[in-house]
Amino acid sequence: MDGGLVDWTKGNCFLALGENDGNGQGTDSRTTFTVDGTGEARFGNTTTWFGNRKDHTAVLNLNGGGVLECGALSVNASYFETDRTTVVALLNFDGGTFRAAGNNQLFPTAAAYHADAVTLYAGGAVFDASNFTLTVNHPLTAASGSGVAAIRDATGYIGAPFIKISGGGGRGATALCLYDARTRKVTGIKVTSPGTGYTSAPTATISGGGYTNVYTVAATLAPNATTGGVTVRASTGTGTVVLAAENAFSGEVAVESGTLRLGAAGAFPKGNDLRLAGGIFDGAGQTVTAGVVRVTSGTLRNVRLVCTRLEKTGEGTLEFEQAELVECGSLSLVGGLKSVHRPGLFEDVLSGKDNWTGGIAYTNVQAQGPVKANTREGWKDNTTAVYAGYIWNRTDADVTWSLMESFDDQVRVWIDGGLVLSNDAWDAASAAAFTLAPGPHRFEARFGQGSGGAGPSSVTNIVGGVLPTFGIGLDRQGRTELRASNFEALADPGDGSLFTTAPGALPLADPTATTATLTGAFAFTGTWTVDMAQIRAGGRLAVTDGALDLSAVTEVVFANTEDLKKGGVYVLAESADGFVLGETPPALAGLPAGPWRLEVYGKTLLRLAYPASTAIILR
Repeated sequence: MDGGLVDWTKGNCFLALGENDGNGQGTDSRTTFTVDGTGEARFGNTTTWFGNRKDHTAVLNLNGGGVLECGALSVNASYFETDRTTVVALLNFDGGTFRAAGNNQLFPTAAAYHADAVTLYAGGAVFDASNFTLTVNHPLTAASGSGVAAIRDATGYIGAPFIKISGGGGRGATALCLYDARTRKVTGIKVTSPGTGYTSAPTATISGGGYTNVYTVAATLAPNATTGGVTVRASTGTGTVVLAAENAFSGEVAVESGTLRLGAAGAFPKGNDLRLAGGIFDGAGQTVTAGVVRVTSGTLRNVRLVCTRLEKTGEGTLEFEQAELVECGSLSLVGGLKSVHRPGLFEDVLSGKDNWTGGIAYTNVQAQGPVKANTREGWKDNTTAVYAGYIWNRTDADVTWSLMESFDDQVRVWIDGGLVLSNDAWDAASAAAFTLAPGPHRFEARFGQGSGGAGPSSVTNIVGGVLPTFGIGLDRQGRTELRASNFEALADPGDGSLFTTAPGALPLADPTATTATLTGAFAFTGTWTVDMAQIRAGGRLAVTDGALDLSAVTEVVFANTEDLKKGGVYVLAESADGFVLGETPPALAGLPAGPWRLEVYGKTLLRLAYPASTAIILR
């Protein structure tokens, strides 16, 4: 199918590659379905079955711009009894799209219902979540070795013959005879999938089509390209694609709309390039090692990013939402850049009383932090409340604090990935001390409720006889004695002094937390947005090796400027090798009235100043 539309979304229509019947089955039977070009096949939220009979090979090819829309895919194991080894089911992508028609996994959970391989050829795979959540729960692998590049055609047919490719040490190659019904001639043979792993030329067997003889010919091989990647879209909504298996392909990962969420370790292959063009890349708390990250617009969410280069181009905005740029060889930043840095923690409630690993939606922010832990109201049985973000040491030296929990039922707390508190006893409190260096630190707390009472508990092991009124408390002196009076309820006052949703990532990052390893050229073009709330909290843009190029900045827009003081001086950026400045100073917007100026101080600092006298003006 290389054009047109098949719309079987009405009723209970579905696609089956291989009849769902064991009657009259032969040996080594084959079924191939290819969607290519402008072809589109829609089957609604139904399952596409393939490989449903013994001694059968079923191949589904999604090529070019072809689109298959259905609910899920499945190798229907019940039709070949217990002998799964006689069935080969392959899903091949070479530029085609799988579009979700419901909230489903790509394959059922049980491995027996999965394809033998999901292979990415040069054109890569496109997953369109539409307005749903599509979980890709099978490894995506790059084509390997050699594949079939061409097959010499034959003559003498009065109908389209069938081609079966066998031998050569590989699998998955499929081809189609191009037949002109008007002239009653085979006009060529199109390879619809080159297959993978061939070490010698396989044999193409051409049969049927009204010709009594079976024609065989050796196929021509060529090395497979290994550059196919994955593109994620949400064409009709705000859907999400979850990569829920360890993948092994080398092509680019692109997010064009919707959300791509990592649902397993190794879901993002190490070293692959990442392209963000309007969607959300959700790392689910993982450290992702990428090659070049290219961005026109979009959001980096809940990820610790290591990359060789970050390139931001165009007029769109790149947002850092609970994301850190841990290490980057060089940066080139053009257009808008924003750090979503709000007071408080992300809050979500998951099913299960001890859900310690489930992913959360980073949409709801609780400005004071883990408030549900400190109240007995509003709890539902068999749930886990989760709080995630960053806890801050706003001093210039290390601090040792302690946490005490007296929560009914279960508690887990992690700081910078290390487990600090873990207690499953509803009637016994626990405490632990921890040390924080200056700056932000990753924080996650989970509170599990089974049934009955919840929140602050009447614990039996308290010291001093006074029961705590909190479910989790903080002692800034680092004491671990279970004495309630030493602790206060763990909460942010609402100004971000203790908890924030993000670490103050680029462009105004705390230099000790996120920018210590930045090297190479660092440039802004057009508008540079400066959040003065981050500046007042100690954040700044820091380049440790290289110059900060501001020559193409036409305007600096300042936000959260209500507390700026006349005569004040605020460090916006520092650059070890100085600044590259334009001939015309940029316009300043968003500031209170007054003679505000940008100035370079000591060659390495860029400051916003309200001068009492002469200033060095940025030129």
